[in-house]
Formats: sequence, C-alpha cells, structure tokens
Amino acid sequence: VKSTMFEIPRFGITILGNSHGFDPQGSTSGFVIWINGQGIMVDPPPHSGELLKRSGIQPKLITATILTHCHADHDAGTIQKMITEDKVTLMTTKTVFNSLLRKYAGVAGLAPEFLRQLVNFRPVFIEEPTYWGGASFRFFYSLHAIPCVGFEVSFEGKRMVYSADTFFEPEGLNKMCERGILSPARRDALLNFPWSCDLVLHEAGVPPIHTPLTAFDSVPTEYRSNIQLIHIGTRDQPDAESRGLKVCKSGVEHTTVLLTRTDTQETLRFLQLIASVDIFKSFPIPQALELLLMSSQVKYEPGQIIAEKGSPGDKFLIIMSGEASVSFG
Repeated sequence: VKSTMFEIPRFGITILGNSHGFDPQGSTSGFVIWINGQGIMVDPPPHSGELLKRSGIQPKLITATILTHCHADHDAGTIQKMITEDKVTLMTTKTVFNSLLRKYAGVAGLAPEFLRQLVNFRPVFIEEPTYWGGASFRFFYSLHAIPCVGFEVSFEGKRMVYSADTFFEPEGLNKMCERGILSPARRDALLNFPWSCDLVLHEAGVPPIHTPLTAFDSVPTEYRSNIQLIHIGTRDQPDAESRGLKVCKSGVEHTTVLLTRTDTQETLRFLQLIASVDIFKSFPIPQALELLLMSSQVKYEPGQIIAEKGSPGDKFLIIMSGEASVSFG
C-alpha cells in the first residue's frame, strides 16, 4: 500500500489550484465537489487526475466535470481529460460546450464531431435546477469577457456557491447599467449574489474583467467569514489576507467539509464502486446487495504487504481509496 486513505466528506470541496493563468508561481484554479461519495471536478487543472491519485483518491470516484468557460486556464484540463481518460460526463451550457468544440477543433485540427464523441455531454440550463448525486445545482451566467457560468449547490440543508470568473463591484455594475451596457434586471441579478451560502468560493482575479479586492468591503459582515477566495494571484494573496479575507488552500489536507460522512454514504459509495468494476456492471440490484452483505472493509497501513506469492487466493480486493503496487523479486 502506497498512500493513506482520504476520508471523502458527504458534502465538501477539495481545491486543486487557486490561482490563474497569468501567475507564474501558482496553479490554475480548479476544485472537486464531493457529494455522497462522488466527486465532480470543476475546471480541472492539467494533470489533476494524477494529483488525486497521489493523494489516494481513485479516478473512478470522479463521476463528472463542470466547465465554466473556455479560457485556457480553465478548459485545458478538461480537454486533456477528454483525450487521455475514459469517457467523462461534461456538464455546462450548450453555448460553452460548442465554444469548446470550435476552439479545440481549430487548435488541434480535430473534427468537432470527433471531440463530441469523447464526452457524455449533459447540458445545463440557466436558473433551472440540475440534479446530480442527490444535490441540486442552480447555474447562472457571471459577467466575464466570454460566456461563463457560476453555480450554487444545495444538499441536505447546506449550500455552497461558486462565482466563476466574474466582475463584481457594485459601483461599477451601476455605472454599466447607467450607460446601457447592462439592463436593470441583469445588474440586479449580479448584485444579488447569494453571500448567505455556507461556503462562498469567489474569484479575485485581475480587474477589470475580474473582481477587485475592494469589492468585498460591500459584503455584509455576517457573511464575510464564509468567503474563500479563488483565482487570485500569489502576489495578491497577502493583501487579501490583510483585509481579513480567506484564500483557498490547495490539497486534500485542506478539504472544506460541509457535511461529514455517514454509514449510508459508505453503503452508497460501495455500490458506486462495484458499479465501476467491469465484471460487476451488469449485476442486478439483488446480487449487488448480496455482494454488499458478503463484503467487509479493511484498512492497511502505508507499506504494509497485502498478499505474497504463494498465498491462497481467497479474497477479491477492490481499492476504495489509496494505491497499491505489485512487485516481483
């Protein structure tokens, strides 16, 4: 056994990167939302699958990807997953998805039809609920240089929201409305951001197409403690912290837990795991339940030997978390 077990929360997030494409010192922003033992990657940075494997998280636990928009520091990891990994479910609007196809058809010289076949595209619709893993997602358009979607997730009484790349600054939004750039309804929708969520992931990139740090002064005091800044350059992070704002920290050890795991989640996670194993995929529900009752969970310490050559083959092992290797000699 090569790594320790990561305890997946019932509802929470793990940050994979917290900076942007203009920061030579940081990793581009992306994260995993954990819901009922499943992970949804949001704008995954390149090689994010390997990052999770090094942390003991099996790739099959990631069941979908959300793409917010098609700037390179957000879509590069998605196109990499499409080309190099098993077919993934991609959740975004038709507008963003078609932009992705046109962009990489031009960049890579691949037919859009070929790229479309690499994913299970699940379209989402603005302000209409999308359900995944028992949670409800509400997608909305942010204010950016190109079409970009943020979203709010509700699960068992807890809520988190991700702004995605956006310009948020009340005075600036009002001026844009006065000049006729924004309609009053569009301005009001942007101003009525759900700061009351239990977790607020908000970007703080480089203005004017991103949110300046001064904009957070307008957030009601009772909600400021729920904010974690993402898409913020390394050199700007000390300034944010001096203003009393939290900056997202990358790594599974900094996972934000909104709901802890339960026995029910363990059962669901086991059923999801065996459904991902080829020989069990066609099992009907009664057989899957029988397999569940026959199974037991065993934890191994790092470096511990699980089986040796010549030992009886009396077990069928499935790795739920961590990584194992086979060696001869």
